[in-house]
Amino acid sequence: MKLHLPGIDALRSAVYAAAAAAALTVPAHGITYFTHVTVASDAGGEPLEKAIADINGDGKKDLIVGMGNAYGAAGMYWWQFPASGNPTDAWTKHTIIGTGAFYEHSQIFDVNGDGFPDIICSYAADGSIPDSSVVWFQHPGGDGSGTWTVHNIASGIGHEVRLADIDGDGKMDVVTSRTRNVNFQNSPTSWSSINWGAAASGSAQDGMALLDIGSGKGAVNIVGNTTTGIYWFENPRETGGNARTGTWIAHLIASNDTGGPTLVTGDFDGDGRMDIVQVPNEAAQGTQGLIWYSAPADRRTGTWTKHTIDTTWQAVHWIEVADVDNDGHLDLIISEQEQAHDPSGGPYTYNNDRVAVYYGDGAGHFTPQILENTGCQNVVSSDLSGDGDLDFFACNHGVFGAPHPVELWVNNLHGSASGGALTGTVATAATTTYNLTSLGTADWAHWNGTYIHKSSGGGKISDVTRIGITPGVTSGAYGTFNQTTRNVGWSDGTPTGSNGDDQNYIWCNGQINAGWTFTVPADTTTRTLNILYGGATGAQVTLVAALSDASAPEFISTTTISSSNNLLATLIYHGVEAGQKLTVTLNKVGDSGSPSVDLDAAWLTASGNPALQFETENLTVAGQTAGITHRLVSDSRYSNGVGTILDSNAVGNFVTYVVPGLAAGNYDLQVGVKNFTGRGIWQCAVAAHGSTSFTNHGLPYDEYTTAEVFTYVDLGVFTLGSSGDKDFKFTITGKNASSAGYGESFDYIRLIPQ
Repeated sequence: MKLHLPGIDALRSAVYAAAAAAALTVPAHGITYFTHVTVASDAGGEPLEKAIADINGDGKKDLIVGMGNAYGAAGMYWWQFPASGNPTDAWTKHTIIGTGAFYEHSQIFDVNGDGFPDIICSYAADGSIPDSSVVWFQHPGGDGSGTWTVHNIASGIGHEVRLADIDGDGKMDVVTSRTRNVNFQNSPTSWSSINWGAAASGSAQDGMALLDIGSGKGAVNIVGNTTTGIYWFENPRETGGNARTGTWIAHLIASNDTGGPTLVTGDFDGDGRMDIVQVPNEAAQGTQGLIWYSAPADRRTGTWTKHTIDTTWQAVHWIEVADVDNDGHLDLIISEQEQAHDPSGGPYTYNNDRVAVYYGDGAGHFTPQILENTGCQNVVSSDLSGDGDLDFFACNHGVFGAPHPVELWVNNLHGSASGGALTGTVATAATTTYNLTSLGTADWAHWNGTYIHKSSGGGKISDVTRIGITPGVTSGAYGTFNQTTRNVGWSDGTPTGSNGDDQNYIWCNGQINAGWTFTVPADTTTRTLNILYGGATGAQVTLVAALSDASAPEFISTTTISSSNNLLATLIYHGVEAGQKLTVTLNKVGDSGSPSVDLDAAWLTASGNPALQFETENLTVAGQTAGITHRLVSDSRYSNGVGTILDSNAVGNFVTYVVPGLAAGNYDLQVGVKNFTGRGIWQCAVAAHGSTSFTNHGLPYDEYTTAEVFTYVDLGVFTLGSSGDKDFKFTITGKNASSAGYGESFDYIRLIPQ
C-alpha cells in the first residue's frame, strides 16, 4: 500500500478552496440526513483519542480510538471498515498497542514518508496521564498488523494536537496545547520544542487552533487561551523572523469568561479572512456558549467582533470545521460531552448532551441540526463511504458513567442510490373526524401526550423525537391541547384501544427550529404517508421528508399559519434498497410572537408495487456476438454473489438477456454493474422477445474505473406498451481512452413499477 498524505496546510487549503466554490447538489434548506451506525456497542475502555485512516490498505478508511485510564483498560485500537463496503455491516476490532494511556488527541500523518499513515498522539506508556509525552506511532507497513514502533517527540500532555509546517522548512511540525509547544521536526526521530504562549498575560489554559492572517504563509499562527483572554500568537515569520528563535507576539482578541475554551478557525462570513469559533471545554465554564469572532482587516490592531450562535453549549472538547452539505460554506460538527448540563459531581443524566451540525451560510449565520442528545467527545470527520461527502464518528468517554459505544454518522447527501421517488402535497385538512383504523391500513399513530398506534402495525410509524429545544428548557416548550376542529378516531389502537373522537394533540412553542422528527419504513415498495399537523396563527412551519438511501430529492413544504388552521400532508415514496427509512421532520422555522407548531396524527398505506430484480446470471441469453465469451463470475460483492461478464473486444459486441413475464406499464430501469479498468461503454436497448426492433433506453454508460466498483446505473423511466417477455440488449459503442479493453460486466436488471 502506498498513500499520498499531503501536508495539513495543504489539506486545510483544500478544504477552504472547496468551500469557496459550491460544485455539488445540496438540499434546498441546507440540511443533510445521516445514517447512525453503532460500530461497537462498547469501545472497551475510556475512549478519548479518535482518528480516521486506511490502516490495512484496502482503500477503505478505518476508525482509530486511543483509551485513557479511567477503567484500568489501556491501549489504542482500530475498527476495520467492512469488506462489503457497507458501513452498516460488522466492523472488526484490531489492536495497535494494548498498553498505555492516551490523553487526549490524535492526528494522522505520514511522518517518515513511507506511504503509510502514522499516528501522532499524546501517550503515557506507563498508563499515568501526567507522565504523557507527545509521540508518533510508526505504521508497520502492509496491513498494519505488525508492531507499531513508538517515537518520542516531546514530553508533556498534548490536550489538542494540530499539524502545520510552522517554520516553513518543508517538514510537518506538531503544535500542542496544555504543554503549549511547537515541536519542530528536524527529522522523523529528532524534534526541537519551544513554548508558543509565553507572551500573553494570565495563566495558560487549554484550547488551541491555527490561524492564517492572509500573508500567504498559511495557517502558521496560533490561537490560544489564558485566564485573561483569547489571544493569537504571531509567528515571527510574519515579520521576516525565525519561528524557532524569534519572539512570538501575543495579540488580544477578546476577554475570556470561559476557562480553556475549545477553539477552531475558518472563514465563516465569506470575506476571505479566517475567523475564530469558541465554546466552553467543560460544563462549568462561563456563559458565552457557542460564539464566533469575525476577523478585522488588520488582525493586529483591528477589533475582532463577537457573534453569538447559541449560548447554551458547554463541555465541548473538539469541533470539526468542514463543508458537510457541500454548499460551498463551512459548517461545524460539534458534540457535548456526557457531563454537560449536569451538576458537578452528578447525578449525570446522559440525555441532554447534544451531537449536532451547525450549517453555515457563508455570511456568518448558522442553522442547527441536532442528531442526538446522548453526547460524544472528540468528533472526527472524513469521507469514509467514498461518496463525496463527509461522515463522522465519535464516542462518549464514559468517565462519568455514560455508555460509550463507537458511533458513526454516515452522510447521505450523496448516497450511492438513485431511482427512488418522493413526492408530496400539503392541503388544508378537513374538520370532520379522520378514522385512523380505516385510513391506516399498514399503520397509524396519534400523539395526544401518549404515543398511541395501530395494535397490529408493528410500530412502523415511530414515536416522535423532540428536536431543537435547548437541554434543560421545559417550561412552555412542549405540551398538549385540544381543539374541536382537530378530530381523529380509532378502534384498533394500543395502549388506548379505541376513541370515537379525540381532539387532543401535541404542540411545541419553544425556540426556532424546535419540533419533532419520526420515521417510517422505506424500501422498493411504494407507500403513502399522510400527516395531520398545523400550528397557531403566526407560526411558520416546515415539513421535510427525506429517504435514508438518498435515492430521491427531499420533499420540503413551508407554511405560514394564518388562522390556526390544520394541514394534511400526503407523501408518496419508495426507495431502491431494502431496510431504509423515510425521516419526517416538523419544526417551526419562524414566528410572530410565540405561536406553536402542532402534530396530531399520521397514517400509512402501501401500494404493493415492489421492484422487480432479475439476476443476470439466472437470465436466458437470447443472443451474443459470435466468438465472444459470456461467462459467470463469483464475487461476494455481487448482489447474489454471482455476476456475468461479456469479454467484448470491439465496438458492436453485444449480449441480450431475456427478462420474463413483464406487465405493460411504466418502469424505472436500473442495471447493476461492476466497473473496472478493462471495461467499455455500452448502450442498452429493449424489444419484445424475438423482435429485431430495439429501442435505445437511457444514455451510453462507461464501465471504466481505475478500481473495482460495484454499483448500478439508473437509466430512467420507460414504457412497456405490451405485456410479455422482453429482450434487454447491451451493445458496446466505444471505450474510455484510459480503458484497457471493451468488456462489460452485469449484476442485475432492476425494474421499478411507476
